[in-house]
Amino acid sequence: MAVESENSDRANELRRFLGDETVQSWTVNLDLDALTAIEGPNGTRIATDRGAPLSGQRLALPVPKRSTPLQLKIDTVHEGKDGMITYAGKIDGDDGSLVAITVDQEALLGRIHHSEGFTYLLESRLDSPQYTLSIIDQTLIPRPEKKHHNHLSPQNVEQEQKQAPTRRDQSAQPMSSGGEVRVLVMYTPAVAQQENIALMANNIIATFNQSLSYSGVNSSNFVTLAGLRNINDNLSTSGHRCRDEILFDKSNEEEAFSNISDWMSEDWADMGLTIMTTETGYTECSPWYSRAYGGAAFFIPESAYPEHPFPYANTTHTFAMADLTAIHEIGHVLNGRHEDCGGSPQPTFACGYAPSHCDWQTIMGGYVNCDFEENDPPDQQPTVRIARWSNPDVNYIGEKTGETSRNMAAALDTNMPYAAGWKGPQPTPPQPPNPVSIQPEFCWGMNTLQWTAQPDATEYRVFQTNSSVPVYSGPGTQTLVNYSSPTTLVVRACNAGGCSADSQQVTTTYYAGCL
Repeated sequence: MAVESENSDRANELRRFLGDETVQSWTVNLDLDALTAIEGPNGTRIATDRGAPLSGQRLALPVPKRSTPLQLKIDTVHEGKDGMITYAGKIDGDDGSLVAITVDQEALLGRIHHSEGFTYLLESRLDSPQYTLSIIDQTLIPRPEKKHHNHLSPQNVEQEQKQAPTRRDQSAQPMSSGGEVRVLVMYTPAVAQQENIALMANNIIATFNQSLSYSGVNSSNFVTLAGLRNINDNLSTSGHRCRDEILFDKSNEEEAFSNISDWMSEDWADMGLTIMTTETGYTECSPWYSRAYGGAAFFIPESAYPEHPFPYANTTHTFAMADLTAIHEIGHVLNGRHEDCGGSPQPTFACGYAPSHCDWQTIMGGYVNCDFEENDPPDQQPTVRIARWSNPDVNYIGEKTGETSRNMAAALDTNMPYAAGWKGPQPTPPQPPNPVSIQPEFCWGMNTLQWTAQPDATEYRVFQTNSSVPVYSGPGTQTLVNYSSPTTLVVRACNAGGCSADSQQVTTTYYAGCL
């Protein structure tokens, strides 16, 4: 059941910046228990502990004007260091989609990115068992002028800028082929009044990681949330409030960001993402750095590569969830370029991709080679963005999502191990978390998987053998899994230096019934 609701706070906020035709809001019933319950072939359901992560589930999302619900397949449970759980996966039948639903007790914030050109935002309602579903038509979101890159090079910063702190020997090489890149999320007091910033930050991190998994990026490369920091400034002072000005204040350590180096060090962060309010009244900002939409980021300067003296990005609060902007800007910090490969990327193939027919583009696509038609509906839109990084070895609806000269997945495999050392020397990767045990719960496909803590590990990642998509990621040492047939699993222990080799293998048990 879905009932139209015109008074959702989030929908009203989105409409204010994106337009009435861009956003619809509905009240929906959602069977959230499906994420934490075991269901047998006859439909009998056995509830598990709501706080216990459980992978391998499915969730039906009722969507107005669709004859059947969207079926969300949950491939991965991401557990944050703050205990928040994000269920991530994709829509059945949509290979370019991405689902991330973040839960903290009774609070929920979810984003479902549909490659047809829609974003579905789910949010819990106060004192109500129902949820608000905001449907955003991506084709109607305002964009800056085409063919302009909304990112900057630190070489353009004024000469009197402060010297960036040295975090690692410039000649240092990554210690492994992977690593944990820690992201400090900064936000303004105005954003904190409108958003559950912890839910939003965890959702951004999980969305980024899931996009890596679906794009063929080395499974030892991932991002984690280094911390949350209220900057106690709404970034509203003239001369310091446009997206480019805010970046320069970070690099110069001025105004609201005079202590940014200390913040980064205190949270042991590799990069910083600032979330600020969307504003339409700052008319002095150029169209390319307006606060009305989008984000901005610093590339790695050519002269410093692979070091990054200013690994900073920003985005507005509406675009952080309504679009893939936050993910896109983190990609820029990791030296990604738009599909035209402008600005001398390192490596040279660190670019987005759009096929010649322009039906779709990957995450780093910037509507440079392909036109964006603001007035066309999704089924007539020339180009929609899919939640994938370019990779010629990964297909979308039968087509390659990249080419040799546009392979952002391979570029991330090159640059993320370097980025994992921007905060300082990288530790040695942990040892495998052996011994590992699997205990059947004698309830259809439910099994409890446990592994041994390693002293230098910050995260553990569980995989099916021969799969790069994690079943579980987080700091815990056990998880629940649900499989309809025997499935072999391995666990890796990870830190900023990379991940261990696979643990010993264990195999789940399927029990025909529930005792």
